[in-house]
Amino acid sequence: MQPQSPVNAPVSPRTAQRLVVSPLGLTDVEITDGFWAEWQQLNREVTAPHALRWLERDGSVENLRQLADGAATDTHRGMWFSDSDVYKVLEALSWDLAWAPSDGLNHVVSTISDVLRRAQRDDGYVNSYVQAGHEARWENLVMSHEFYCIGHLIQAGVAHRRATGRDELFSVARRAADCVVRDFGEHRRKDTDGHPVIEMALVELYRETGDRAYLQLAQQLVDVRGRGVLDPGDWVSVYAGAQRARLVRLAGSQFLDRLRSRFGLADAPAALADGGAPLVYDPGQPLPPDLAHPGPPDVAHPGPPDARPTAETIEPWPTQT
Repeated sequence: MQPQSPVNAPVSPRTAQRLVVSPLGLTDVEITDGFWAEWQQLNREVTAPHALRWLERDGSVENLRQLADGAATDTHRGMWFSDSDVYKVLEALSWDLAWAPSDGLNHVVSTISDVLRRAQRDDGYVNSYVQAGHEARWENLVMSHEFYCIGHLIQAGVAHRRATGRDELFSVARRAADCVVRDFGEHRRKDTDGHPVIEMALVELYRETGDRAYLQLAQQLVDVRGRGVLDPGDWVSVYAGAQRARLVRLAGSQFLDRLRSRFGLADAPAALADGGAPLVYDPGQPLPPDLAHPGPPDVAHPGPPDARPTAETIEPWPTQT
């Protein structure tokens, strides 16, 4: 089946009515020499095999393979979001196949797609960490990365379909998206993942299929981000500038609204960039007593104990005119 999108490209708007510029299709430009042509060749000959070796070495594919083979095990290697590494590599391989055919890469993508198909539950849900029993499904979205992983799966499926016209990976991705739509669409649940990604993946899935349920869910997830989760007076840990991380205090509804809207496009540092000159707490001194949320819960690799971030307050945003 051939791709249904108007333009075979990573971004493929269904209409050009509001576009200032339009994306080029995958076959509209060919790079024949120079730096970028050499880079494309290196991706094919060096980077792709290197990435695939690491997926096997760190257990990311094996986690899914155990589920596909029906192994009764609670073993899970690597981080709880390791599935996303598999999907990112599959997306990269798919776009590479749009550049030039490769029987070897086609075989790899087909093989891993079959693993995913067999690991996937009947209702479309797939997550090797949750399915191995280490987390309850949808119960810890702030940290679980379940939507994040599915978002990368969708992006990989769309990429493979647009690049090759084949559906084996796309069908797995769409079934996973349908699972999210059934459980969360039409505001059946009010929460969302702690890590954005699925929103734009759902937009491209809508563009690929024309099914507005994906677009509507993307809008819902953007709208609920930051609402009912963060409150004025809370602290959140974000990456900012040259600092490893900063603790930012939420101070007022205008800040929350802008933070939410920015999350629909980028991460919290974009919101920080608008903030003027906030007060800074000396990281050598005790943090304020109302420090409710100094950062994410403990994870496997929290970093050195002396890597204490600075803390900043942000005054209420001025009213925009």
